[in-house]
Amino acid sequence: MKKLWILSLWLLSIVLIWCSSSNTAPNADVAADPDNVMLTADQETDTYKIYSQAAFDAAVADEKRVVLNFRASRCPTCTDVSNDILANLATLPADVIVLETDFDQYEELKAKHNVRQQTTFVFFDAAWEYVKTVESIRSFTDLVSNL
Repeated sequence: MKKLWILSLWLLSIVLIWCSSSNTAPNADVAADPDNVMLTADQETDTYKIYSQAAFDAAVADEKRVVLNFRASRCPTCTDVSNDILANLATLPADVIVLETDFDQYEELKAKHNVRQQTTFVFFDAAWEYVKTVESIRSFTDLVSNL
């Protein structure tokens, strides 16, 4: 029993030392990567925009199918997927608009559509009707195959 107690204290001290010696978040190198950023207004296109209720409403008014791309700047997979989408926008169906949605900002929207992780896409038809939520889309091809 005494050995177990000593071993537990030793492990706890190792964990505390490791945690206190780290000045950065575990993914700080990812977050600091200039390639891991969210879409900016000057990068928006007619078919790939930053989410806002106004952008969503405009897409619906134009009878577009809307896809919400939930991502975060700290997520390298999100960046890869977004870059793949941007690189292939010319082949996106003309009646589709993708709205890049900040995973950390829209809690109510995430709850409403059961978004539990980044790289989740929420699909709506042209009448603003919810169609489905798909987790772990990893490419433009995955996106298009779910339309």
